[in-house]
Amino acid sequence: MNIGEYRILKRIGCGGSSQVFSGVSLLSGEKVCIKELDLSFKDFWTEAYLLRKLSHKSIPKAIDLIGQGNKVYLVMTLFSGVSPLNLRFSYLGLNRLMLDMAEVLNFLHSQEPKVIYCDFKPTNILCGRDNYLLDFGLAKEEGSNFFRNIYFSGTRKYMDPLIPRRDISPSISSDIYSWGATYLELLRVNNIEIHKKVDSIICRCMSLDVHHRYPSFKYVIRDLRRLF
Repeated sequence: MNIGEYRILKRIGCGGSSQVFSGVSLLSGEKVCIKELDLSFKDFWTEAYLLRKLSHKSIPKAIDLIGQGNKVYLVMTLFSGVSPLNLRFSYLGLNRLMLDMAEVLNFLHSQEPKVIYCDFKPTNILCGRDNYLLDFGLAKEEGSNFFRNIYFSGTRKYMDPLIPRRDISPSISSDIYSWGATYLELLRVNNIEIHKKVDSIICRCMSLDVHHRYPSFKYVIRDLRRLF
């Protein structure tokens, strides 16, 4: 199937509102990632805008946005790698992965306006030549009106429990909670005994008292680097 100048090759992922395919440019031969969304899903504009704006080696770049029929196709950089859920990590290897992800999230939060990722979890991470953060379908700029519509979006297992209760809206603090929940899950699936200092970092990230959490990923990164 052709989408504009691109040919879809095979499906490589799917979610509640999208399918993701590998593809190739018929003009340049470049391999690409193509995300298919229903045209009624308005937030594709936000995802395309952010992926054009952001420039980081661990974040895909938006290349094209094509409407065809009742679908819209977001064409992006194609990264090669494996889900962290399909890998076996050592203690240091997992620390390195989570440090990389903390640095990517810190990059998002350092933008003007700040970009809140909103859906950090293991299945949105790809481990390859670098470690990548994928799927910006729920990411929003701080202050966006879209926040009022996404209190119950994301994956409950990794979501800040204060969001469904409407105690807070998605924020730097809720991204920090999700990062901690993801770290905890990856420690569990790799049967890694939690080091006392790692446990302290995760507990602070996941505190139900937002005033006890780290104020930003800058401090998470500082404490993580002390573990190496």
